[in-house]
Amino acid sequence: MQINKIFPGIYEFSFGEREQFEPSKYMLEPSKTEKLNALSDCRLPIDADLIIGEVTGRGALITLPYSNGEEIYGFGLQSGKINQAGCKRLLKTNADAQGNIGNSHSAIPFYVSTKGYGIVLDTMRYTCFSCATSKPHKTYDLSSPKTEEKDDIKVSEADLYSQKSYGGVITAEILTVKGMHGYLFAGNSQSGLDCVADVCRRYVLFSGGGAMPPLWGLGVWYRACGQFNETEVLDMASLLRDENMPVSVLGLEPGWHSHAYSCTYKFDKGRYGNYKNTLKKLRDMNYNVNLWEHVFVHPDSDIYKPLEPYAADYEVWGGIVPDLSIDEARNIYGGYHDNYLLEEGISGFKCDECDGSDFTGGWSYPDHAKFPSGIDGEQMHSMLPMYYQKTLYELFKRRNKRTWGEVRAQHSYSAPYPFILYSDWYEHKDYISMVLNMGFSGIMYSPEIRTADGKADLYRRMLTGIFSPKLEMNIWFMPMPMWKNYNYDGNWKKEILPDSDQLRDDCRRFMNIRTSLAPYLYTAFYKYNTEGIAPVRALQMDYPECRGKENQGYISGISFGDDIIAYPLTANQLEVKLYLPNGIWYCYFTNVKYEGGKEYILKYEIDKIPVFVREGAILPILENVNAVFDGSTLKIKPMVYMSETKTAYGILYTDDFKSFDFEKGFYSIYKFEARNGKLNVSYENNNGYANNNIEILDAEFIG
Repeated sequence: MQINKIFPGIYEFSFGEREQFEPSKYMLEPSKTEKLNALSDCRLPIDADLIIGEVTGRGALITLPYSNGEEIYGFGLQSGKINQAGCKRLLKTNADAQGNIGNSHSAIPFYVSTKGYGIVLDTMRYTCFSCATSKPHKTYDLSSPKTEEKDDIKVSEADLYSQKSYGGVITAEILTVKGMHGYLFAGNSQSGLDCVADVCRRYVLFSGGGAMPPLWGLGVWYRACGQFNETEVLDMASLLRDENMPVSVLGLEPGWHSHAYSCTYKFDKGRYGNYKNTLKKLRDMNYNVNLWEHVFVHPDSDIYKPLEPYAADYEVWGGIVPDLSIDEARNIYGGYHDNYLLEEGISGFKCDECDGSDFTGGWSYPDHAKFPSGIDGEQMHSMLPMYYQKTLYELFKRRNKRTWGEVRAQHSYSAPYPFILYSDWYEHKDYISMVLNMGFSGIMYSPEIRTADGKADLYRRMLTGIFSPKLEMNIWFMPMPMWKNYNYDGNWKKEILPDSDQLRDDCRRFMNIRTSLAPYLYTAFYKYNTEGIAPVRALQMDYPECRGKENQGYISGISFGDDIIAYPLTANQLEVKLYLPNGIWYCYFTNVKYEGGKEYILKYEIDKIPVFVREGAILPILENVNAVFDGSTLKIKPMVYMSETKTAYGILYTDDFKSFDFEKGFYSIYKFEARNGKLNVSYENNNGYANNNIEILDAEFIG
């Protein structure tokens, strides 16, 4: 086993033969070397001699030590558990995450330990991690005398199962390969971060830093019914504006294609005969338009024949699967999008079903499929969505236009990709667990809203979305908005619920909350991009005292930026037990002050969840939420949470909100400081840049 330091706290390791195809060779952005080199150095908290790599008759195996009580987080978009210790995880990109075994839309071979280290295996292949699920035989002291008498042996089911042995080691295995390559990350608390957060930060910076969305991407999204024609889409767009819904992104689903499943990437002449004019009207209503698509190319597509030499030997839904790892294929696929769609002002794309399915219909190509590059089907299941995102990202960057898209699968080093994951799991509790888990692997996830089981379910789903990377209503299979009828059958029958006006007003209120927080979240994303700190992450990453609480009956929460924490709830959670981290916190909805480091049992109506703001924070809140980022002046009210004797701080990051000019230093930062009821605002600009569409209003003081 060779282990070499390549950055402060980051080590490269390998043994045996490296694979020909590795994700690190196709990273979207280079590592942020300047940022990494500026971090404090730290040694691995585990003895390198205890990290054992070996090539077996099955493949390659790595073994790492495990300590009792050590918690393990990560492995991508996992549902169910947060702490993965004691679990076996078969990491395979798969839409059918059956049985909570590790299969996932985003199955990433990266984990972080509370011991202060993380590891990523640099492979496209499926991997199997056993996280202290059993002890190797050699760890037992066979010479120890037996003290238990035969008559004392307990035989109840609970007693028998309590004899299961955990601990000892963590193992990771990749089949069929003759070696392994990857990276180890160490973390410490010298920078003010907990060691877990520091490890995750180094992984994100190594990956190229976090994605920086356009401001409109952090607003509210609405996906229109897939069966709509252009007239119906425009009617829906007008309805949203008439009802003062602050929607910034309108998504068009499969019906816009002349053929979908697989795709032509051409507007259907019957439903969208005047699509250029339709797109212009949507832009005039200040919508950013996002288009649904597959990566599978239908024979009627103009790029089918040019892409055939670069396609796999298996089809999906009657379309070819292009090998987008090849430059020529990316140029063909991307060039068509650029000339035909981006030229018409399309703001982004949603790539569906790029994850594959083994159980619900068996769609996608088999693991033994062959691609012209030499990559096989197993590897391409992990990487096809990454190649797709890279292809689209390159188009927008050449146009100096940021995008914010959606994708249903990602893999290692995906933090810089401007795409948010989504899924076809509809259980709200699964959505919540994925929001909690995503930050440990440097990915973003959207718990989209479709149908609901009732008013409480609708409200709680929207509240989860508010404090997630994206609030989206994906109403692609119903003709009316959910506030008119959230039931599928009733929606199609055009039955208006008797309390639809109240539902509409409450949904608007939720959307307004989200939109008002967009500048605050935008500032958090800037920190993600430059410092590697995820804008939305589980409390377990930031607050060691919150670890293990989920096993004691406490609900789990998230950090939404650095100053807000939220605890998503399902419809039936009206009284909950939660643990507030150390410090003083203000309820976001009532401004009531709470002392942290304590347990609370609190009751919530269906239109509320526990949300708290850290004392000493200043939040930049957008007042004119109906501007929907159309170029109008953004009116920012600083909300100051402080006691009279303390000083509060906050910042607002601004640039032009849409281009890549910020990478050249064209941005500015407002710095807020408040004490004794007075607010001082200073201004730091780079390269003389100033955004003249920002107006700072008088501050409001809480506390």
